[in-house]
Amino acid sequence: MPEKGDSSEEDDHDTFCRVCKDGGDVILCDFCPLVYHMNCLHPPMKNLPDGDWKCPICVVRFLILLAFLVCAINVC
Repeated sequence: MPEKGDSSEEDDHDTFCRVCKDGGDVILCDFCPLVYHMNCLHPPMKNLPDGDWKCPICVVRFLILLAFLVCAINVC
């Protein structure tokens, strides 16, 4: 996964961590422009994930969408 400042791939990710607003080594969300320090996540992330990674905000968005779709299918 490229880190912020890696010129091998263009991206529109934020420059500063969503939590602490500081720069440095950050992990990039693969689904939105947000970035985080691994230690700023709750719980802190100890290892880089394999494959695509969703930030906490994208996880919530996904769960809301999933609940909406399940409800629509089941006619809640």
